[in-house]
Amino acid sequence: MTVRLFFKTGDKTFSEKDSIELEFRPFEGDVLHHQGNRYLIRLVEYGAPVNGKQTISAFLTTAPATIE
Repeated sequence: MTVRLFFKTGDKTFSEKDSIELEFRPFEGDVLHHQGNRYLIRLVEYGAPVNGKQTISAFLTTAPATIE
């Protein structure tokens, strides 16, 4: 599935930076490894299907060294 990645750019703002193919369905609280970095998934939004494909957006913040 194609997942649109939104990276935190301010206190409450996110910017779309990339789209990647994932073999798994992302969930809030998961750690996503992307381009050598670890990101914590803060929010996942499922949009209306486009051309029969589900649209998925993941909102990411930098993952802390330890996940509580």
